[in-house]
Amino acid sequence: MIKHTDKEYIETKRIKQNRAAMNPRFTALASWIQKEYDAAPLNIHYDTIADNRPRLSIIFEYRDDELKFRDGYLGNFHSEKQKAVSDTFNALVNRDRDYNSKNLHVIFTSFEPRAKDEANSSVPENEIKKLEKGLEAYHVWTIYRQFSSTTFFLYTDAQVEEAHEKGLVAVFTDAYFNILKEYDEFDYFKRESFSIRLDSKENFDKNYRSNWFYYSR
Repeated sequence: MIKHTDKEYIETKRIKQNRAAMNPRFTALASWIQKEYDAAPLNIHYDTIADNRPRLSIIFEYRDDELKFRDGYLGNFHSEKQKAVSDTFNALVNRDRDYNSKNLHVIFTSFEPRAKDEANSSVPENEIKKLEKGLEAYHVWTIYRQFSSTTFFLYTDAQVEEAHEKGLVAVFTDAYFNILKEYDEFDYFKRESFSIRLDSKENFDKNYRSNWFYYSR
């Protein structure tokens, strides 16, 4: 589950909204995972990837549970836990012709980060433009969103430095957070842990050739 537009995200979102339930054929596996690793899956999704290789996505609600199964945010999955889940899945469905467990690829992911991405991207562009205009006196050039993070661009590096000195990060964060919360369906964003970033058009033009593709890499 990489994007909030992925099929498994949409399926899991319906479960979180109490509009659907986990596939009942996977509940025994979910119970085993919860008992074995003290981490309760919100959903388990089965599909196939390249060369029809079967894949099993174990989807937790929060990243903290996901990280019990991998080495850091971008680290590898724990191979011994992948194998344990694969073996248990095979034992539970080995007579079910709807599922192929041979060479099964097991991954672990979480719903909350993608829901945050969706909330942030759901803020309408006209509201962003209105906020930018309202902050013109603070030298705000543009507001840039990527995944669940938001960056306020001022015009110059000197203005960014001055904004930090004057505590304007909190002012900008409050202004954006009040808008963002309207689209935070599952109340995942918390003001005490949320903050916008600051950058400058000067940096964007000089070091990224005024190109959003380069900036987002």
